[in-house]
Amino acid sequence: MSFVLVTDADPHLAELYRVWLGRDGHDVRVWDGESVPDPGVSTVVVEASQPGAAELVRSVRSRFGAVRVVATGIYPHPRRTPPLGADTYLLKPFPLSTLTAAVTGSSPAAAAS
Repeated sequence: MSFVLVTDADPHLAELYRVWLGRDGHDVRVWDGESVPDPGVSTVVVEASQPGAAELVRSVRSRFGAVRVVATGIYPHPRRTPPLGADTYLLKPFPLSTLTAAVTGSSPAAAAS
């Protein structure tokens, strides 16, 4: 089981991601905009254009090392978003199954940045 930290400018989407990924057995927390939880984070799902996204990714990587970053966004090409060093970029809207595959690293359909 992996520990996934999710955030989105739309709190309803963040909650949807939490529930969906939780059903697949992941330990999922929604980022509160302040602190990073103590357990080791293995994956971050972050809206690329959300304020604080880059700082969150830097903070998590400095604390936990190699962390998978799944960035989401509304722009058709990830270069239009702030640089996050994302492993995968998902263009909204996307099927929740694509999110699951991106988190586990098994998505051939996910657009890598």
